[in-house]
Amino acid sequence: MGAKTLVVPGNFPIGCFPLYLTTYGSDKEEYDPITGCLTKLNEFAEYHNKMLQTKLNHIRELNPKVTVIYADYYNAVMQIYHSPYEYGFQNETLKACCGCGGPFNFDSTMKCGDLCKTVCDEPNMHK
Repeated sequence: MGAKTLVVPGNFPIGCFPLYLTTYGSDKEEYDPITGCLTKLNEFAEYHNKMLQTKLNHIRELNPKVTVIYADYYNAVMQIYHSPYEYGFQNETLKACCGCGGPFNFDSTMKCGDLCKTVCDEPNMHK
């Protein structure tokens, strides 16, 4: 017995997340000119995904009767950041919908539902 099929997700482009943009962003950081994401954090996520795929290939070799599927979340989500209008996004894709101000509408000390938090008028227009 045991699992015959496994789906292993890769990492997201974390350099595009409001949390990381707020925490690690600055005038000195390198931003992607097309997406506005933090390049170094996305390179780190890509490196992680490459190493993960290498290990998954090794697991496949050791377990030929098991199907191991890599779910490429990184490139799937990057399509949205590269072409937001094609996916129905009208507003900034880098801003949190439920937030408390700041350039990315994110404050790590506040949670959605807190007094300061506001929810955008059209949540479906945000990631």
